[in-house]
Amino acid sequence: MVKEVVCALIVGQGKLLIAQHGIHSRHPWKWEFPGGKIQPGESPEEALVREIREELNIEIRVEERLAPVTHAYGEKVIRLIPFLCRWTSGNLQLTEHHAVRWVSPDGIAGYDMLDGDHKIVGEEDNLERITKYAGQG
Repeated sequence: MVKEVVCALIVGQGKLLIAQHGIHSRHPWKWEFPGGKIQPGESPEEALVREIREELNIEIRVEERLAPVTHAYGEKVIRLIPFLCRWTSGNLQLTEHHAVRWVSPDGIAGYDMLDGDHKIVGEEDNLERITKYAGQG
C-alpha cells in the first residue's frame, strides 16, 4: 500500500528551507523538505499547513503543487507530494528536527537528503519550476 505524504519546499530569498533529522529518528542525520502524513478528511494543502505548524512553529502559504514522486523505503512505499510555499509568519522553532538550513536549489546535491526528497529536485520539470519560483531562473 502506498502512503501519501506532503512536503513543503519553502522558498525565501532565492533559497529552500531543508530540515535535518536527529540521531533518534528513523533516518538519522538525513535532510528533508519538512512535511508529513495526510490525516483523514484533510486535503494535501491542509495537511501541509498543519505539519509545518507542528514541526517548525511557522505559518506558510501553499502556492504551487509540483510533480509527485514515489519511493520505496524498504517495505514502506510513499508517494511524496511536494508544494512550493512561502513562510508568512511565526518564529521558527524546531520540534522534530535537529537543524535547518537555507540552500540554493542547485546546492541541494551537497546535502545527504532522503532519497524521496532528492527525487523531487531530480525531476527536471520540478527543478525548473523551483528555480524559477526562487527567482534564479
